[in-house]
Amino acid sequence: AFLLPLLSPGTLDELFGSPKEPGLLFKGTVSCGVINPVMIFEDIETPGKKVEKFLFQIVDPYHRQEMKDRFTNTRLFLGKSPVFLIGTKLSKKFDHPSFKSSVDVYEIPPLKLEELSTILSSYILPKMISKMKPKYRKAFEPLKDREICDFLIDILKEKQSMKGGYTLEGLEKSVKKLLLLLLSRKEKKITLSEIKKLTPMLQEELGGEKK
Repeated sequence: AFLLPLLSPGTLDELFGSPKEPGLLFKGTVSCGVINPVMIFEDIETPGKKVEKFLFQIVDPYHRQEMKDRFTNTRLFLGKSPVFLIGTKLSKKFDHPSFKSSVDVYEIPPLKLEELSTILSSYILPKMISKMKPKYRKAFEPLKDREICDFLIDILKEKQSMKGGYTLEGLEKSVKKLLLLLLSRKEKKITLSEIKKLTPMLQEELGGEKK
């Protein structure tokens, strides 16, 4: 599950945004003050005990007071939280009265390539690049360009598919591999043309297992 801050419940468009206007998901990650988390569950049809335990923790008063966003380390002051179920069949798990009083559930089809590219350029890559040593950041900044992100998603699309959709977890793991590969090659300037030259290697190294 991904736990991220969100200012208020929203529609799918409000969550992911557009090329001109970032969605609440991305605005929320840099906002501070009183915030709600959004729980995003994807591709889980039969959750195990760990997932069920997590679901109950989000409605338990003790755990709710102690929860922090795992990316910003911001303490979460929980109001009624939106839960987005992406490509899942978890709806019945939220029939419990405690859930109904604490969460708003939104069911969303598996993510499309355009939505994944938005997440990659607006959220995943900026987060990873910000954690790099300063001497490497400048060379990797161009990776956040939307055209490069579209190209990377296109490379991954054959091997990242799951039931007609794509997974955030698989995308994040693949991007980590990409950054490590580029670091190992000591690339001084990351451009779309340079990325295209590396396409055969990237296709071989980044795809992971077919679902």
